[in-house]
Amino acid sequence: MPKRKAAHALKARSPGRKRRVQSPTEDQKVSTSLNPEYHPAYSELDNNRFCTRLLQLLPPSHEAPDEISCNISPHYLDTTEKPKYEALSYTWGDPTEEYSITVNSRPFRVRKNLMSALRHLRLEDEPRWLWIDAICINQASNEEKSTQVTQMHRIYHLAHRVVIWLGDSIDASGRALDLFRQIAILLNIDRNAYSDWHDIFPCSSQERKASDEAAMAGIFSRPWWTRVWVIQEAAYTHELVFMCRKTTLDITWVHLAEVHDWIGRNVSENYRLGIRGAEKMIFSVYTALEDIRRAEDFDTKALEYGNEVLDLLGHTRNLLATDPRDYVFAILNLDGPPGPCAGRRLIPVSYEMDTASVFTSAARAIINLPSYRDSNPHLDILCSVEIRTDEADFQCHPAVNPLVWAGRVDVSGLPSWVPNWAQPPISCELQSAKNASRGLKMQWSIEQETGSAKNCILRMRPLRIGVIATMGIDFTCTNSSAKDVFQDLHDMAAALDVFHIPYKQTYNEVVSRTLSGGGWEISEFTPITAYDTGDFDDLPQNTLDQIAQSILGRRSIALDTGFIGLAPRAAKLGDLVYIVPECSYPIAMREGGRCTATGGADSKNGTVYQVIGPCYIHGVMSGEASELTENFVPDTWQYEEIVVM
Repeated sequence: MPKRKAAHALKARSPGRKRRVQSPTEDQKVSTSLNPEYHPAYSELDNNRFCTRLLQLLPPSHEAPDEISCNISPHYLDTTEKPKYEALSYTWGDPTEEYSITVNSRPFRVRKNLMSALRHLRLEDEPRWLWIDAICINQASNEEKSTQVTQMHRIYHLAHRVVIWLGDSIDASGRALDLFRQIAILLNIDRNAYSDWHDIFPCSSQERKASDEAAMAGIFSRPWWTRVWVIQEAAYTHELVFMCRKTTLDITWVHLAEVHDWIGRNVSENYRLGIRGAEKMIFSVYTALEDIRRAEDFDTKALEYGNEVLDLLGHTRNLLATDPRDYVFAILNLDGPPGPCAGRRLIPVSYEMDTASVFTSAARAIINLPSYRDSNPHLDILCSVEIRTDEADFQCHPAVNPLVWAGRVDVSGLPSWVPNWAQPPISCELQSAKNASRGLKMQWSIEQETGSAKNCILRMRPLRIGVIATMGIDFTCTNSSAKDVFQDLHDMAAALDVFHIPYKQTYNEVVSRTLSGGGWEISEFTPITAYDTGDFDDLPQNTLDQIAQSILGRRSIALDTGFIGLAPRAAKLGDLVYIVPECSYPIAMREGGRCTATGGADSKNGTVYQVIGPCYIHGVMSGEASELTENFVPDTWQYEEIVVM
């Protein structure tokens, strides 16, 4: 655990004069950040070298102590002559609240949260060198943004430290950071000896515990924890310091993850939701750190496998980005720190591309990365496709903050086989890894129209294993209980003319494993006789909880071939389920006409399909399709030439 460094002498001052946001006059254009391309501070950067601007935050002047003044100038960060600088990580905040500061002796507008950060970062008697994206990057130049975003992970990596500005001190936030420090120190000494709240706070009364829990939940509920850019900002730094007003906390990310985990296990239920607000981001940063360390250890690239990229993109779908393209740019920039691992980009960072083109280019790049299984290109990207049906998809998800799903819109022009990474998760991740296509030799290819990055079709020859003939109750938007879902699937399976039961499995096991997505069976929890008596009231609560998690965003289904499973909530009767080449899960698809290779109609070249999403189909999840004998393979199973758009 790093020792706490002495905090800089910071003096709080009254906020600067607030200005209304309005369109500038022609005379004002040269001095406002509404049109920063006109600001004289933005001289052209040298794109042939590792060049960026650094900000010199000046001490308060005697004449105008309340005014924030700074200078920015270009610097080459690949030399030893660069200043010792800190990189700021913060949230941009409300665009309608702006304040005036001075940059290179000219007025410049910044948002409220950055204004507050600058006030508390400013030293009393000496300049402070910083890198702050909103000021150091010309935000009005897409070309410059594209270049600088490509270099951001190096900028944070080379910084002396990263200062994480959590905002002004509210809800006893200073007390919360002091508690984090105390927990981290003791866990670093002996994690087992301090597993309980009273091990660390032996004299804490119920009132004090409730007050401390509220303070810690308030810290983890702050907007900073929801930013997608935080991942690379925190992952590449040598030293982190969290800051709320005057209070600072020096801590490593590993220790922070341990503190968060300890707090989550020890706080009261009333505050657990607030603590969980930071869980996705902390886990994503920790995952990125592990990938980067592995890359350094083996002299390879971080995120070398397509599965790694998909996992990280999946974790960040519950985070926020001002620009939806940043859901890709912020993650695909994680290729390892400067050195032998640096240099590769899965796709170029370009803000000249629209969102659909960025997502489609990323999908194609990920497909061409090797998989964990056999180091071959793969189509596991189809498992990340989720279709939004209504607001209930997001409102019911336990990990989705309303701030994340509110206002999200579909990405126009996105092919159905490309995930919308700007969309929050609809369903919980299934519990066990699968490989449904194992042993099957199936062809696939991607075809692109000339001059269009997003107009790509996926041509394949998958194995059709059935049509959705029956669907269970919609657990997500009804008042149905997990017990109702269990009984519903039981009745659905009992009504099938043909019911496929894999070798050496019982009826109980098929239904229970289906409802868990293959993760468990009822007998692992408690022996029950519900199938004999028809009484499901004896199902234990832990069983019902796991059913509720697996079925969220999904519906139980039965195929016309006698298989039962789980399909996305957006699936409909008549949708087809395929085992797709080089894909871990079967995929539900919907027929929508015919097309040529370039998207025309009425061609015999292939039937057009829309991807609905991944399914769990019990009995075919581990490559059984390649191993079943002729006695078990339904006559309706067949390979089909299809086109996915």
